[in-house]
Amino acid sequence: MDFDTSMKELELLSQTAGAEVLTSLTQKLDKPKSGTYFGEGKIAQMRDLIQNTGANLIIANDELAPAQIQTLEAAGGVKVIDRTQLILDIFADHAVSAEGRIQVELAQQRYRLSRLRGLGQVLSRTGGGIGTRGPGEKKLETDRRRILSTLHDLEKKLERIEKNHDTTARERKRNDEQVVSLVGYTNAGKSTLFNRLTDAGVQEKNALFVTLDSTVRKSREKPYLLSDTVGFIDKLPHQLVRAFKTTLQEARDASVLLFVIDAADPDHREREEVVESVLKEIGCAGGDVKRIYVYNKIDLLSEEDREKILNSAAKAGRHAAAISAKTGEGVPALLDQIDTLLHEGKAEVRLVIPYERGDLLPKLHKQAEILSQEHGYEGTVLQVRIDKDKLKAYAAFTDNYEN
Repeated sequence: MDFDTSMKELELLSQTAGAEVLTSLTQKLDKPKSGTYFGEGKIAQMRDLIQNTGANLIIANDELAPAQIQTLEAAGGVKVIDRTQLILDIFADHAVSAEGRIQVELAQQRYRLSRLRGLGQVLSRTGGGIGTRGPGEKKLETDRRRILSTLHDLEKKLERIEKNHDTTARERKRNDEQVVSLVGYTNAGKSTLFNRLTDAGVQEKNALFVTLDSTVRKSREKPYLLSDTVGFIDKLPHQLVRAFKTTLQEARDASVLLFVIDAADPDHREREEVVESVLKEIGCAGGDVKRIYVYNKIDLLSEEDREKILNSAAKAGRHAAAISAKTGEGVPALLDQIDTLLHEGKAEVRLVIPYERGDLLPKLHKQAEILSQEHGYEGTVLQVRIDKDKLKAYAAFTDNYEN
């Protein structure tokens, strides 16, 4: 992602967190100064800008070392936070469910622990007896032990949540429930598309990270579940990726992945790469799950630009759809593509189950998509869509079965 785009994104992140952006300061260096981040001249310029604008907060578009934060705060006389702190703050503000709050707190505590380690102070053990600490104990050591204890408790809670997720995933697989999961860069329009395909009523807003908690709902028109996941972003703190692996597991376990892309964003290719890197980190690389690249917001594009995007996707061998989640344009064609991918490896057949074998019907309802069912002279007549390997068990009850 280029420098200007990254700074614009930082501005939007700051506004999402509730800050009023007064001005910005940039410096091009081969690498940041180890102790001060900025050079001396830029620090003096920063001090002047603070005095002239009345700013009371500095937000750095990078992850700063503790010493760098201390130096900048001393130089400017105002609080300094880095990009990681900013994103963690937004997540903390937007987390609604108990699971989401646990995941955010886990990421925050990991970040705080790294800050304590980064201070580089020697922590001594003094006084007391076995299992105790004397009055000379360092405050940093007290903080470190408190954070480690909190981390242990949070990780135990998250383990229980992960077990529940695994149980739910196994239950869905056992019942042949299929899940279509939406992923994408934050603000790509996932929630708008999710609402159009379901009756979820997920909040839609032109801001970053409006949705954090994974939401699963039945499709309004189709016999599968839809899952909306947290949006990704450039330089997403590693602590958050680790903490949200449980939530993102919905994407890894999906039958089909809808990779939602803001086609009207001139930097959408760079944002695609960001999403790909996070998916790879959670074990959901390119070939792991069937995916459709959904180019959203085509209502903002010319016909020529739409054609270019779809032609480019075709050359790359992608399943792709051009839609407007806002207006509904292209959504029916997207639904057809989802059906096609979900039904790969399935057969649509007519079965006649004799009345004396009525015991097969409950099992068939779990294993197949029942398209129609009626009572005939010889038994129950069903039109079903079923995996070809499972159809073998019902071969005696159909006259159009092909092995």
